[in-house]
Amino acid sequence: MLIAINRVMAWTEPEEATRERFLEVIKGFDTGILLTHKRDGSLHGRPMALADVDSDGVLWFLTRVDSPKVEEIQSDPRALVTCEAANQFATIEGHCEIARNAQKINDIWKESYKVWFDGKGDPELVLLRFQPDQGEYWDNSGTKGIQYAFRAAAAYVQGKKLTPGANDPQTHGKVAL
Repeated sequence: MLIAINRVMAWTEPEEATRERFLEVIKGFDTGILLTHKRDGSLHGRPMALADVDSDGVLWFLTRVDSPKVEEIQSDPRALVTCEAANQFATIEGHCEIARNAQKINDIWKESYKVWFDGKGDPELVLLRFQPDQGEYWDNSGTKGIQYAFRAAAAYVQGKKLTPGANDPQTHGKVAL
């Protein structure tokens, strides 16, 4: 049960564990696919370096002010971010906004961004602030993946279908943010 009072969230214990695990998983990704809506309503996706993830799940990306995604976000801020790496996956629904914040750029700047920009002060550089509304993650990395493989093998040998186990926030969860 989620209780919202003036945007302050109170979580039950299982929901808090799922929320914390979700944040832990998404903070481990370096890139994501950002999907936005073109003017005709179709989807447009592109890989983006994930510059930062705030403690409340807000994702930050850097882009050029004249990029098509800026126009798409200004026309329709709804967006989806998907991430995948080493048997971990996440989908995050939310909305984007364009931001100019020199302090945030300075805080998240990496030297590798010079491939796309003329430094932190590049006048074409803007931030994309992705505010998540809800997310879902799957984590079969490490020992969790081995446990999943054993369950799958046992189901196969027994001629049964693999059934999901009890809701284990370590391996899968849905969260409203």
